[in-house]
Amino acid sequence: MRPPPPSRYGSVQTPGAFLAQQLAQRVAVATKSAREVYVGNINPASVNTEVLTQFFNVALEGLDASEPGPPVSAVRSMAADGKFCFVELRTLALADAALALSGMLLGGRALTVNRPSGYVDPATIAAMVAQAAAAAAALQAPPERGAP
Repeated sequence: MRPPPPSRYGSVQTPGAFLAQQLAQRVAVATKSAREVYVGNINPASVNTEVLTQFFNVALEGLDASEPGPPVSAVRSMAADGKFCFVELRTLALADAALALSGMLLGGRALTVNRPSGYVDPATIAAMVAQAAAAAAALQAPPERGAP
């Protein structure tokens, strides 16, 4: 059996490879939202991204030694008025621990730390991965002998 001719738009992708690529992208997005926390009630007069990064790094330092590095991966989407943002943490465990910081004073205000609205529970992610992996494996399996 000859392989299909290359497309003028690039290489031909099997359904299984396409599904695997889509799965990897969705897992990355879902994992990011699980590692991210919403931080509100920020005092924009005295708190910026550097201050927030330092606050979370000091508060969460040493809580998860499974991966080396500072707890905060990034502070994103600081609102134009500076009153809220999203903090991406290195691991799921650090994101869970960060929730305990809600109510802590920073810049004279009690911070609100919650899950963002796009939060996906890691158990749901694992179920989606298993289901998609099984579907990808079924698509990549060679057809049975005698099948059309």
